Amino acid sequence: MTAIPWLTTEPVLSRFSGHVDKAHELYIQFVQDGIEESHRQDFHTGIFEGRILGDDNFGEKVLAQADEETKCRINLVDVITATCSIYGINKNTLAEPGKKQPAAEARAVIAFLVQEKEGLMLIEIGIHVKRDIAALSRSAGRIHKKMETDSELCDKLKKINHTLMQMSKCQA
Repeated sequence: MTAIPWLTTEPVLSRFSGHVDKAHELYIQFVQDGIEESHRQDFHTGIFEGRILGDDNFGEKVLAQADEETKCRINLVDVITATCSIYGINKNTLAEPGKKQPAAEARAVIAFLVQEKEGLMLIEIGIHVKRDIAALSRSAGRIHKKMETDSELCDKLKKINHTLMQMSKCQA
């Protein structure tokens, strides 16, 4: 067996036995048993899609140390739910005709968030709120511009995003 100068094997082998030859033997058996084992779903699911074994806090800590950002899968229902909660309106209000506040602003915020979040499309929200996607896109643009001067709107968006982080499944 060729020694690789940067490879440290002692910590792993010591988990199998205090005797080097026995540890090698047990390690080889462990690997062979793993090869024959069928797909284990518990290694391929969870908040970080099986890439990190550990609870959410551990995963976030490891990613922070690695300077890797977590991405969260956000779905349209969650965006609508979080936004309606912050605006204090019923989801059905979003599809009502007219430009009544706060429903109009909530629709625009949802459109803005849909454009910002990966995997969501304006067509989906358009169908849900019975609005043209061009109108939703313009509304989202107005929200983006309004954020420059409206601290109350920025606070609402922060709260919505925080709620979405809590609701979503995050991954690295």
